[in-house]
Amino acid sequence: MVNPNNENEIYISFNAKHDFTFEPRDVWKTEDGGNNWFPCARSSSYWYSSRDDAYWTSRNSPNNVNVKFSHLERELQERNEISGNRFLETNC
Repeated sequence: MVNPNNENEIYISFNAKHDFTFEPRDVWKTEDGGNNWFPCARSSSYWYSSRDDAYWTSRNSPNNVNVKFSHLERELQERNEISGNRFLETNC
């Protein structure tokens, strides 16, 4: 998705249940038209595991979980990801 007010702000999302996708999970964002990307929504077991913390720190990228799922939180922390964000919206 491209922000309608800023063509350089682009989002891509993880959707393993429906698409061939990438890891780590969730939503990635660029603010410079695709030159640099970072994971802006982080909720999967990858982020809970703290694997690759040194890598993310070296890229000045957050490496903590920043999304909660209410009553599904425990289940999502303990199982492999089979789905992700299917819809994205930006505030115009």
